[in-house]
Amino acid sequence: MDVTLEPLQAQDTDAFAAEMQEAFQLAVDAASDDEPLPVLPRQDIDESLANPGAVALVATCEGRRVGGTVLFLDEETHEHECALLYVRADAHGRGIGAALWKAIEKRYPDAVAWTLCTPYFEVRNIHFYLSKCGFHIIDLVKDPETGPADASGKGSLMFSFVKRLDGRWE
Repeated sequence: MDVTLEPLQAQDTDAFAAEMQEAFQLAVDAASDDEPLPVLPRQDIDESLANPGAVALVATCEGRRVGGTVLFLDEETHEHECALLYVRADAHGRGIGAALWKAIEKRYPDAVAWTLCTPYFEVRNIHFYLSKCGFHIIDLVKDPETGPADASGKGSLMFSFVKRLDGRWE
């Protein structure tokens, strides 16, 4: 499967954000019988896009937009962060996520490490990053932005991942 990455054009930002919100919301809805607030408010997407090191990329396959990502690139250390990554809801289960990740790594061959976080309840994401992309869980952290979602605080727990490409483990 060939996934290509192109910079997000300003006129496509609304569609990009809406697709990302839909993909993230499906995961939350599948994990809970409750009616949660939007898992990814538009403000969070806009803040990620405004980050000084942010690069937003649209993923296409066979001429069709299938997902995208927002990366925070550190040009000094080459230790980059995948802030947001999504596969369109109508493109799940076809290997697009793995092809998207491979396209990211191909685009940034100078990377020595990648980091990211995903919610503790996102079993599909956890499996994807561990088994398909080669990441390792390094921590379970409380998201300081959201705080506890319920009395147990579970709604705010995030797994922190790293994929080191330089062979170093700290």
